[in-house]
Amino acid sequence: AICQLLMTGADGLYQGTGFYIGRNRILTCAHNLHGMSSVTIIPGRNGASGKPFGECTVSSSSWRVAPTYSGDGNWNNDLAVIDNVPIAAPNGQWFRFLNATPSDQMPIVVCGYSAASSAVPELTEAIDGDTQHLHGGYATSQSNLEVLEYPILTLKGASGSPVYHLSD
Repeated sequence: AICQLLMTGADGLYQGTGFYIGRNRILTCAHNLHGMSSVTIIPGRNGASGKPFGECTVSSSSWRVAPTYSGDGNWNNDLAVIDNVPIAAPNGQWFRFLNATPSDQMPIVVCGYSAASSAVPELTEAIDGDTQHLHGGYATSQSNLEVLEYPILTLKGASGSPVYHLSD
């Protein structure tokens, strides 16, 4: 259900992560789509040639950015939804809301794509921006009933989306 997103804007091409939250609906960050003209969606991409479910491109008329989003840095309102995605969620699987209470004992995994490392520049050479990466941590706080905060390794161009709760 994880997708690589390739956004086209007036000043170039950008990369990000999105994930299915319904049969033909993808959730991503508003900063990914704000000011962009189109986005190419590649479900399940994991490697330069890894397009197991194909790809499709949609225009800006296909998405909605949170009306309260005011620009980069407005993280509390940094949400966007792409509707009527031409490729349905692979195998009919999509992410559902995790109803959980944060704790330093609730292990999670965040999955996404990265282009480079700001924290460890030497790592940049080893990063394949077309390969999904995982980062583990704990969901220790909650700012409201819909958001679990978690620490994520800061990578330049990092785009971590879905949160998996690990059990047993």
